[in-house]
Amino acid sequence: FKGDEMDLSRISERDTRHFEALYDGSILYADKILGQFFEELKRRGLLGDKRTLLIITSDHGEEFREHNDFLHKRLYTETITVPLIFYWPGVVPAGKVNKGQVRLIDLAPTILDLINAPVPEQMQGVSLKDALLSKRKAFLCAYSQDPFIKNQTSLRTQNFLFYKKGNEQKEEFYLTSSDPKEKNNLLQMNNELENFLKKAGSFSKEIIESFRHKLTCFHFYNQRYKDIFEIPKTEAEKVKLDRDQIEKLRALGYIK
Repeated sequence: FKGDEMDLSRISERDTRHFEALYDGSILYADKILGQFFEELKRRGLLGDKRTLLIITSDHGEEFREHNDFLHKRLYTETITVPLIFYWPGVVPAGKVNKGQVRLIDLAPTILDLINAPVPEQMQGVSLKDALLSKRKAFLCAYSQDPFIKNQTSLRTQNFLFYKKGNEQKEEFYLTSSDPKEKNNLLQMNNELENFLKKAGSFSKEIIESFRHKLTCFHFYNQRYKDIFEIPKTEAEKVKLDRDQIEKLRALGYIK
């Protein structure tokens, strides 16, 4: 390892299975600790009524060589698809499963809306309250960005994934409705792309360019929000990190 880079030529299939087993062990440990936490909340009478809204989610998934890599360095489905579970007896209907698509930026405005609190203007997400409390299905266009090392952006719609790898100067386009594991990059498969564009009809000549345009717009909009609402460095509180914290951040690839 060096940061988040691995020498993949030295990692065998057995190594990959071992890494997956270690990850499964971490999930089992987290499940045990969460179980103890939930039992303590129940013992105190805090879980299971209208006083407590419980939400379970994650910041990212992990790749185990689905796209010939490890960790969470890419914007494919195994990395950016995470669980989102709401538990609020008497308010949120039990057992409802929404197989649509939402974003983590929608979580904060949803919480505020559920508890009837005002949603600040600078929040880019939207409230999912209607989708939670009704039979409506939410499917939102999801923009993802990794600006740190590889300079990657992607745009995921109901049927497509358009993926731009800035540092590698590559573009990928997947028809996720028929290729959910994102294995067939249509931009490298001329016959497949031609067949798809024929089926797409009059929109076919513009579809790729429209995704490029939308991705650029999302990126510009995201940067503009940062410029408008970011606290000036002169006003921001300075945080001091000790050597151990710095080394941990460097090992994870967050700082150089």
